Amino acid sequence: MNPTHATPLNEGLSIPARAARLLSVASILAFLAISHLRVTHALPGSAMIALALFVLVCLAYGQAFLAATAGLLRNRAGLCFQFLTGFLIFNSLLFVTTLASPLGMLPNLLMLAGVAVPLALFGRRYRADSREAELPALLCIVLSAIGAMLWSHDAQTGPVIQGANQVYQSWQDLFFHARQISAFAQARGIGTLHQINFAEAPAQIYHFAIYQSSAAIAALTDTPAIEVSASFLLPFGLFLLGLAAFSLIASIWGAWPALAAVVAVVLLPDAYMQGFGNRYLSYHFMTQVNLGSAYGIACAAVAWIFTLEACRRGKLLPLFIGYAFLALCLVHKAHLFVANAYLILIYPCLFFAGARIRQRLAAGLALTALFVTVVAVSQSLDRIPTMRLDGSGIGTYILQLVGSFDEGQLKTYFTRVFTLERNSRIIDLLNAIALLTASTLGMWLFAMPLLVIAARKKIAASVLTLPVLVLATYLIMAIGLAQDDRG
Repeated sequence: MNPTHATPLNEGLSIPARAARLLSVASILAFLAISHLRVTHALPGSAMIALALFVLVCLAYGQAFLAATAGLLRNRAGLCFQFLTGFLIFNSLLFVTTLASPLGMLPNLLMLAGVAVPLALFGRRYRADSREAELPALLCIVLSAIGAMLWSHDAQTGPVIQGANQVYQSWQDLFFHARQISAFAQARGIGTLHQINFAEAPAQIYHFAIYQSSAAIAALTDTPAIEVSASFLLPFGLFLLGLAAFSLIASIWGAWPALAAVVAVVLLPDAYMQGFGNRYLSYHFMTQVNLGSAYGIACAAVAWIFTLEACRRGKLLPLFIGYAFLALCLVHKAHLFVANAYLILIYPCLFFAGARIRQRLAAGLALTALFVTVVAVSQSLDRIPTMRLDGSGIGTYILQLVGSFDEGQLKTYFTRVFTLERNSRIIDLLNAIALLTASTLGMWLFAMPLLVIAARKKIAASVLTLPVLVLATYLIMAIGLAQDDRG
């Protein structure tokens, strides 16, 4: 859609579509309020105002972004995509502001909230044609909220009193996350941030953007950081997963089919729950204990939305926007940035509409050289983990995974083949692939080839190939990367 032909925000929306949008906003706010209440056992007016302000600011940034990109991408996910992109942009700006500004969290928030006002006015001039998406978007928000609250239940039950002790029934990283939220809530520039394990040592800023909105909620509501970690950081990240899945699939097939993606991502059992017995390869477990994963996945999903659109239309500008969102992934979850970086670089070389074979080859070689050069240069920096594709880490990694299996036939089998038997490298490689794929994907591993066969004539090759390439990249990195020796 050309932005000059976009309709005004308040025009062209039917009454049901407007009602669905209002209910969507109310549902997001209700989800955040219920999560806050479950943990803190109180919901004062100041907390409701803070949460409402957060939602409105995210929507304002998202609406302005959609208006600015209306000619590049059709929003087929309605308010879900608006809120998702708005949050990622606002949260990233808050991260930069927190590091750069000596004023503190509250003045920084007021400044960004003030910027949201003209952005909202600009965004009201245009509206992407997403009226048909408003009802499924509302259902996506409700399903995502339900899933997030279910998966967050254990973390939100609070500590159990045992004599003079309080026992927290959540993953041990809770205290690390709480400390980071507290530090950013009180920060007055990067110089006031310190390492958690070395007094007065400067902070090694990593993928810490995930803590910014949580720190803002802590500062606005005067809620202890350990409670904000359980009431906001975890459930909101899981909530974003549903919105990201919905937005990605809606950009390909439309909003109603995208609801199936939401159900798959936030409600269906993963490989561990299907009986494959390794929670350290479990999707639900890892997104609940490795909290940055959910935020990184959300960034990567938006990056792929623009990349797929760029390839479909043969336009470069959406591609650059996709790469920009992948860069945001770096400050939200660096591991997911690395996992997506090369694939998203060369993907257009395979599927960019209108490109000639010579252009594809030249771009592929140039981008591969760029990727290799950046990785090589990064290895001269002490703070960058080891990134060397020599396969030297697989032995240690596989033994760690074997030890983390629940007792059962799979643990018995893999313990035997990897520790008791002497097999050829080919047999060991095949067993490693079987362990990784089965324990990561579960029954979906067997459904994927069936889907590819059944849908090969109905789905564009660029879309049908993507999950296969993602799985191949995962296996290459899991098996091929060296063990990190830099801590």
